[in-house]
Amino acid sequence: MSFTNSHAHDSNGTPVPTHPLIISNKPHPTVNSFPVYSPATGKLLHHFSSASIDDADAALSSAQAAQPKWKTLPPSKKRDIFIKAAQIMDSRREELTKYMADETGASAPWGAFNLNLASEILRDVAGRLSSISGSIPQTATEGVSALVLKEPYGVILAIAPWNAPYILGIRAIIYALAAGNTAILKAPEFSPMCSTGIVTSLQQAGLPPGVLNLLAHRPEDAASITKHLISSPIIKKVNFTGSTAVGKIIAELCGKTLKPVLLELGGKAPAIVWEDADLDLAAQECVVGSFSHGGQICMSTERIILHEKIAEEFEEKFKKAAAGFAPEGAEPPVLINSAGVAKNQRLLKDAVEKGATILHGNYEEGKGTKMMPVVVKGTKKGMDLFYTESFGPTVSVMTVSSEEEALELANDTEYGLSAAVFTRDLLRGLRMARGIESGAVHINGMTVHDETALPHGGEFPPYLLITSHFFWTMIDDCRYESEWVWEVWSNWFGGMDADENYHVQGLNPSLLSCHLLMKFCIACTLSIFALIGYQPRVSCTADPFHATTQAQRQSLIRLLASFPPSNPTSLLQNPLQTYFSLPL
Repeated sequence: MSFTNSHAHDSNGTPVPTHPLIISNKPHPTVNSFPVYSPATGKLLHHFSSASIDDADAALSSAQAAQPKWKTLPPSKKRDIFIKAAQIMDSRREELTKYMADETGASAPWGAFNLNLASEILRDVAGRLSSISGSIPQTATEGVSALVLKEPYGVILAIAPWNAPYILGIRAIIYALAAGNTAILKAPEFSPMCSTGIVTSLQQAGLPPGVLNLLAHRPEDAASITKHLISSPIIKKVNFTGSTAVGKIIAELCGKTLKPVLLELGGKAPAIVWEDADLDLAAQECVVGSFSHGGQICMSTERIILHEKIAEEFEEKFKKAAAGFAPEGAEPPVLINSAGVAKNQRLLKDAVEKGATILHGNYEEGKGTKMMPVVVKGTKKGMDLFYTESFGPTVSVMTVSSEEEALELANDTEYGLSAAVFTRDLLRGLRMARGIESGAVHINGMTVHDETALPHGGEFPPYLLITSHFFWTMIDDCRYESEWVWEVWSNWFGGMDADENYHVQGLNPSLLSCHLLMKFCIACTLSIFALIGYQPRVSCTADPFHATTQAQRQSLIRLLASFPPSNPTSLLQNPLQTYFSLPL
């Protein structure tokens, strides 16, 4: 779906295609277009059509006209479209991977992760469609009943970024579509063909005309087009993922028009490595969390906070892990543009001039859009890097001597999206995690983590993810290393194979329900063990549940013993209390 622009040629004089917008499931060429270059090579890849105000109005009218019929389409038919779209994206994997690599400079692993999770989101939402329901609340007047119905907003504006184009593009639209809304996807100017891949996959799966329209525009038209779309009475809600600076503008525009807005913005994720942590694990997780996709992930680890007793040992392990992640002489990570490299160099130069030291890497060697990972030690207040999100392959290492100091440092930021704590002491890990002001806290795992079953965002109370991650991780390892849990699990479920079910969780609603039920039953089992005084055998090695010493086992028993209420009968009647409550 493209046409040739006689005025557009690459460096060799070869004509390059100009790809159209998509409105009402049809190609929609425009008067103006903009070039899209490869950040890795600088090569002109193609041109993409740039929307005018009239084009934006055409997309708005199309979405508005399609919404009433889409709203009443039975959930089973929407489900079939989403499942087929996931299959189509899987079948187009090579094509879609190439779009992402060409337009964003993504590595093969990052591209594969994006496409895998994007397909999984489609299947997961397809399985949840029939769960949309209302309620019949009790009213204050005798003989009077009330019905509460959940209705779609109407037309949703979805603005997704380039750094994880398939995950964030799908996430921006699919929940809205599932609820009966129609949507306009505004593509990032750096990766419009990735957005095109999403829209065409859904359309090939049978999505009706107008339900999902695709717009893009030149950078210089961003303000006028975005303001026009948000101000339109047709748009009822806005979903934006991107930088904090732009998010503030979007929020202001939505506030002026009294429209609800969902924002997922930047991050300055801390990772606390405590004195009892598995340092090899922590070093590897922090390296991957810091430098994956060149550090261009909202959840990227930007600050590593070390207990002073293990600081020197960790630094050596971290430097070794960083050298293994991006070996000397290898191709450096690619950033989306040269401005990203210049920003990281500027932040690092300022930090060094004010007293910080470089532990690993050479920021001055960054050239064009490529830059090797850099680790800096001694970042302090007064340095630009202390508060500014680098959004690049830069991470700061800091040292503390107490939990209070670590938490104060972790929370000294305007961001609160993701964090990590590395320790072998479960009680300490949970205590510190609950003290971090972050939407997600990962215990003995890197700050970069995303999956369909977990909430994601900076405004969620941390315990929502801490609780889930704790039991989820326990199930990951229980078959192989925690025999006492596996024995009970196997007895209760007839010896079903953990691998057979776990590795397909999220793809099938019945299996997902079974997986959650198993987690619930394990919570019940833990409560019963604590009630009768049974001391489990635990021989794990790399998780908050991994208690390898007598002292750690006793800490675990104390935690379990704190779960049951005073009345044993109420414990058995309400085991959910155990699963959702982790008193410290």
